[in-house]
Amino acid sequence: MSSALILGLAAGFGPGPLTALIISESLKFDFRAGLKVALAPLLTDLPIILISFYFLNEFKDSNLFLGIISLVGGIFVLYIGYSTFKTKSISLSDKPEIPRSMLKGVLVNVLSPHPYLFWFSIGGPIFIKGMQENILGGILFISLFYFLLIGAKITIALIAVKSKRYLHGKAYFITMKVLAILLFVFGLYLIKDGLTLAGWG
Repeated sequence: MSSALILGLAAGFGPGPLTALIISESLKFDFRAGLKVALAPLLTDLPIILISFYFLNEFKDSNLFLGIISLVGGIFVLYIGYSTFKTKSISLSDKPEIPRSMLKGVLVNVLSPHPYLFWFSIGGPIFIKGMQENILGGILFISLFYFLLIGAKITIALIAVKSKRYLHGKAYFITMKVLAILLFVFGLYLIKDGLTLAGWG
């Protein structure tokens, strides 16, 4: 179970588009918005795991598939970064913006190659081996992994909301701009990664 502990915490607290989105949504809206993004893997990862296992079994080289996923994901993350960059203040306007945080989180997770790569290269083999040796072991691995992954993401949302009270005016403005830049960087990284995986760059 040490592998589930290490991998779950690393994936949960590690930097990436989903983590940046959790922070930006928590700061821009509230804890519920950040929580919805944090829970997105619970909605998306089962199909991702099944797709990964399918391609793992059926195709020796699925780099083109991962490359296309990464390119689309990179473009979407750039769009979110642009929206974050336009944020000016915490105060609500006459027409409050609808967060749609869950949808954003789902799309970011589905369109990122990282979950696919994880289940292709690390999670899949560990889970399959665990199921072959002991069905309970395989179930415990995946359960503990997601408990820690989601728990870490929720913790990040809580920390972001707690820090919100200290962010006023210029501080909030600068924070959102930094988050937007991070999203831009992640988006460009995904695009570069996608071009490389697809053999186009």
